[in-house]
Amino acid sequence: MNLNLTHKKLVDLVEGKYNFLSEQNIEVIYFDTRLISAQQNGAFFALKARRDGHDFVQKAYEKGIKTFVVSQAVNLPEDATVILVEDTLRALQAVAQYHRER
Repeated sequence: MNLNLTHKKLVDLVEGKYNFLSEQNIEVIYFDTRLISAQQNGAFFALKARRDGHDFVQKAYEKGIKTFVVSQAVNLPEDATVILVEDTLRALQAVAQYHRER
């Protein structure tokens, strides 16, 4: 699935607040660090389930992810785009709905 989303469009879809917006488009979404492929520009959604995705943002960054959708403050290097939302699952659902309707 190639999303080809601008960071501005992602922020609009998830109704989030951000530190800065990258010029690169987002091609894929990840919520499991084991599936990250550094060959694509991706966004990591820190979902809260059995395990809290916020505990894995550093690992995702180390694997090449530079865009993060989170629901709590995280400590990442300055070159990471961090988008803060109320609920990361609802944010992911909003992106999925947008993608289905395109």
